[in-house]
Amino acid sequence: MSELSGMSEEERRQLLAEYEALRDDIAVRAVNRDLAALSAADAQHAAHREERLAWELLGVLRDARREEPANLRLVAQVDQAEAAYEMARELAETVSRAAEELATRALEFAQTDARRLYELGVRIRAARASGPDAAIPPP
Repeated sequence: MSELSGMSEEERRQLLAEYEALRDDIAVRAVNRDLAALSAADAQHAAHREERLAWELLGVLRDARREEPANLRLVAQVDQAEAAYEMARELAETVSRAAEELATRALEFAQTDARRLYELGVRIRAARASGPDAAIPPP
């Protein structure tokens, strides 16, 4: 980075150190957000896969029950499959909502990080453009 005019050497070092610390902090948090988003997406895919499999099993059992309506064992299996499907569907909805909330929060944090980095960049540009006695604008 070019010399920041209007600042003492210590002020320049401090401002640049603040910028680098913020940049590094943002990079670490971005990686953590990405990992959390990938984990949420994996959980969402798994929950929807389980829901689909439960639905397919329910369909097979319903077809079998239609062919043998007097088979009490099939009636019980259909009831169990319906309950399993409902649980899988509710879980998939819950996991999807959680993934959506995580993505929304990640976007909000990314916007906040971008704004903080931009504001610090404005301070650095202002310090470069200022005269030798100008103070660093506050954050």
